[in-house]
Amino acid sequence: MNLMKTDRIYLHVPMYSELYYRQKLLADPQTMSYNKGYELSFSGHNPDTGCVAFEKNEWARWYDWWIDHEPERFYAYVMRSEDNTPVGEVDIYRPENSPFYEMGVVIEACHRGKGYGLAALKLLLAHAFDDMHVQEVHNCFEETRQAAMAIHQRCGFEKDSVDQGIAQMICTRKSYLNSRVRMMERKELSAEDIPDVLELYRTNPQYFVHCPPEADEASVSRDLSEKPEGSGIIKHFYGWYEDGRLCALMDLLENYPEKAKAWTGLFMVHSEYQRKGLGRTVIAQLKETLSEEMDEVRLGCAETNNAALKFWQACGFRKYGHREGVILMRKTL
Repeated sequence: MNLMKTDRIYLHVPMYSELYYRQKLLADPQTMSYNKGYELSFSGHNPDTGCVAFEKNEWARWYDWWIDHEPERFYAYVMRSEDNTPVGEVDIYRPENSPFYEMGVVIEACHRGKGYGLAALKLLLAHAFDDMHVQEVHNCFEETRQAAMAIHQRCGFEKDSVDQGIAQMICTRKSYLNSRVRMMERKELSAEDIPDVLELYRTNPQYFVHCPPEADEASVSRDLSEKPEGSGIIKHFYGWYEDGRLCALMDLLENYPEKAKAWTGLFMVHSEYQRKGLGRTVIAQLKETLSEEMDEVRLGCAETNNAALKFWQACGFRKYGHREGVILMRKTL
């Protein structure tokens, strides 16, 4: 999956010839009203309107500084997917000698109130933390801008301080991942979701080398429905969806192998979401998916699957036994 794209919008690094849109955006008083009344160091800034003059003779210098300089800085247009129309811009950069990054999202005034701001912020943070390997992002704006405050907090930003009405907001990699997983749609999977499950399974062929045979519709159907014999055992087969795509799933039993214990028979992350911290974050939030009385989670890991073993150990699981080629592991909740 291209994490710079959703069904509604995508991020597009503009070509030099497309900078006319940025010129238009910065010249719109309604769009730039948030800068009105401030004395800013931007070249061409008009404090009476908030607009910024972006003359053509400045384009080359600006373009050379911003474009193709990751991970130091990144700039893109926010594009509406249905007709490839720009609706705003995003940027992120690291100030000189700074350990953190500053960022901005501007949605054109005529396109506000449609959810583009939240979607653009999510895509920008995904690119920053997943691709640019940023550890901390800052932003600041008036504390009274409630819409901006709400979308930043949804995406993992926390208010660090307020000075003369300006809120300093901070988002760490950990808080970003926690908020990202919580924004995902978690649901109990059923027969109608078999195609989604099968697609995810097929992105992880190595799993079936250790746990054959390869998956098909019949095996997925069994995974969704089969559970051990015994009273009080509750089966969940959860899926985590982001932007309509199944990105993680888990087969989870409560009161198995004994009362107040949980067992995960399978946990799998879509290959395009791996090595980004999402899997570990889902496991860290596992308590939220279980009944309150569950105090421990157990699992079995194929002893030949070294990658899975390292993952579970990194998630805090420890070995407690061994059975027929399977390492038994557990974690206290």
